[in-house]
Amino acid sequence: MSKPYDFREQLDIGKRGEEKLDSFFSGKGIEIRCVNRSEERRGIDRVFRKDGGERTIEYKTDEKTQHTGNVFVETISNNKTGALGWAVKGLADFVIYYAVGIEEAVIIRSTKLREKIAEWFFAHPTRAVKNRGYITYGILVPWEEFKKAADTVIKFD
Repeated sequence: MSKPYDFREQLDIGKRGEEKLDSFFSGKGIEIRCVNRSEERRGIDRVFRKDGGERTIEYKTDEKTQHTGNVFVETISNNKTGALGWAVKGLADFVIYYAVGIEEAVIIRSTKLREKIAEWFFAHPTRAVKNRGYITYGILVPWEEFKKAADTVIKFD
C-alpha cells in the first residue's frame, strides 16, 4: 500500500473533471442538472436531458490512469463499514470516467460495468488503497480494456 489517500485532494480533482465534462456536454446541446444530496448518496452526479429523454450520470475523474495505464474499479469503498465501491453500488444509468492527461472519457452503462466486474476480478490484479482509518479495494483494469467495454469513448483536444 502507498501513502494514505487524500480525500480533499481527490475532491479537487473531481471538481475540475466535473467542470470539464459539464462544459463538453453542455456544448453538445445537453441540458445538465446538478443533483441534490440524496441523489449524490446514490451515486448520481448529474441528470442529462436531451430531446425529451433523461439519463442519470455518475462522473469519475482520475489523474493516475495516465501514469499507471489502469483504471481503479472500486469494489469496496470502506473495509470498516463494508460500504460498496462506486462500480458496484451506483444507481446512475451511466458512468462517465475521465482520464486526465490521456484526455479521454469513457461512457459506460452502469449495468454493463457491473457485469464486467467478475470477469475483471479474475483477469486483473486487485489493490488496496489506504485511507485514514480504513482501506478501499478495487480492480486494476487496463485503460485500453476498459475502453472496449464502453458505449462511447470521447477524445478531448
